[in-house]
Amino acid sequence: MYNILVLNGKNAPLVFFGGYKEASRFNMAILISLLDLMLTETDFDFADTAINKKRHLPNVLKNSDGIVTRTAKTVCYTPCSNPVPLNGSCCPVCQGCYLNGKLYAEGETISAPDPCIRCSCRNGNLICNKTACPVLACPVNLYMHEPGSCCPYCHGSRKIATLENRCIVGKKILRPNQQIAIDSCTTCLCQNSTLLCKRHVCPVLTCLPDYQERRSGECCPRCLPSAPVFCEMEEATYNNGDSWKIDVCVTCQCQDGLVQCAVQSCPSDVTCNDGEELYRDKNDCCPKCVPKTAVCTVYGDPHYKTFDGNSYSFQGRCKYIAAEECDAKNKRFEIHLRNDARKSVHFTWTKSVAVNLEHTKILLLQKLRVRINRKEVRLPYVRLGVVSIISNGYSITLRTIFGLKLTWDGDSFVEITLPAIFRNQVCGLCGNYNGNATDDLIIRDTAAMASDIPEFAQSWLVNRKTDEEKCAVMESQMINSERIRPRTARNIPCPGHPIKKSIRVLRDCRIFKASTMRACRILVDAEPYYRSCLEDLCDCPKNRACLCQSITAFLRECERRGGNIRNVKHTHCKII
Repeated sequence: MYNILVLNGKNAPLVFFGGYKEASRFNMAILISLLDLMLTETDFDFADTAINKKRHLPNVLKNSDGIVTRTAKTVCYTPCSNPVPLNGSCCPVCQGCYLNGKLYAEGETISAPDPCIRCSCRNGNLICNKTACPVLACPVNLYMHEPGSCCPYCHGSRKIATLENRCIVGKKILRPNQQIAIDSCTTCLCQNSTLLCKRHVCPVLTCLPDYQERRSGECCPRCLPSAPVFCEMEEATYNNGDSWKIDVCVTCQCQDGLVQCAVQSCPSDVTCNDGEELYRDKNDCCPKCVPKTAVCTVYGDPHYKTFDGNSYSFQGRCKYIAAEECDAKNKRFEIHLRNDARKSVHFTWTKSVAVNLEHTKILLLQKLRVRINRKEVRLPYVRLGVVSIISNGYSITLRTIFGLKLTWDGDSFVEITLPAIFRNQVCGLCGNYNGNATDDLIIRDTAAMASDIPEFAQSWLVNRKTDEEKCAVMESQMINSERIRPRTARNIPCPGHPIKKSIRVLRDCRIFKASTMRACRILVDAEPYYRSCLEDLCDCPKNRACLCQSITAFLRECERRGGNIRNVKHTHCKII
């Protein structure tokens, strides 16, 4: 990417130093014919393009002494690790205006370590050009080079000299078709009184100028073996090969003493499916499609399926935080579950659900009863701009102004639904809602993962200081304990009970493997719900629809994923 700068005498070169006035005998037609001649009669590989809308001679430079200089090839400088092509540009560009780890503003021009390189920020891209210096006609001892400048210039003045069919460069006069090496990077040819030069442009080195050397006879410098292997930044010093992030979209790396930054590009045409929306997490560069809502389900002897899809069981018998808005001065909601033991020390069930909103405390009790601020109310209940609670006779549905939805069956089934605005904003037994099911079991007020389910769940006691000891859950009380309750690992689901009970439990839970459930099994893994069914039915109290808990949870998940559950409702269960 170089300017086209040409000058030529009519019959003889114009040689003068000092003011460098524009030559009055400039003839573009002669120059074009000269260059065409070079294409056919010499080994100089000029490209055939257009000048003045007809031909263009890429990488052609001039000085005002009858010398035309052309670079052998375009040298691109892209100070990033992921350059991208740009329409109409020979060289690729760097997305994002970062150079040496620093962000530059639109339109700003930036100097690189090499004085011949200039970069500018245009349309959000970093575009860099390397200047190629023209061949000078004056002797080398008259070259002047100002500090910080790219190209030398001729010092002093010189009278115009006209030599027929000759070329002048330095202190030499060349005959027609005579070729000369100006330096190790440049060869020139005298044609029709004009000196046509071809100059090699050296690639940009990754080491600093103080650690470069040029060996005798070589055109381009190279990096010394002792070049530094660290990058000094304002905020830190990085070793060679180290990577760090400037922000979620920009990653920089130290490469041989220079900083190379890469900007992650995001697709512009992302289309989400029904039930999904674009969401950009604070820790991600690009938005992605996520479900418009996330659901946490609590059912049976409590089995939990978190917002991110992690399934586990916990038989604690106290009051626990299921979900709350974390790290917020003014929490919009807290949801507490009170668990109660029924018949067996091994099994507990959700007895009630407390939903604490700003200035409103709601308690959902057994048999679909509701208390608000300690007073029992009749449904439907509506407080404009705050909450609504309705009942269909089989369940209660609570909705808030900010999108929280909670369903309660009046027995032990709880379903909590949150919109995407709460991603990475919640915590509790229902997990952190960040799209990653593997990090749901984080201990309260820490960033540490719990070693087991009891450790995790006990940290979410509502009254942790006073209840931690009396609410401790021993291994012998966990249904996961292979030593105490190895039901799911053997053919007999209910050890310690009459064999008839095990046969009845297997028969009832067979519904998860029935043909009527085949469509839902394609959409949802039925195994966790089948295991929950076996566990719950073994110690299910009389007059309790324990089977319906697992069936309801499974079919609700199937319906959310687009399944049709009209033909699979169990005769004894009302799917809420």
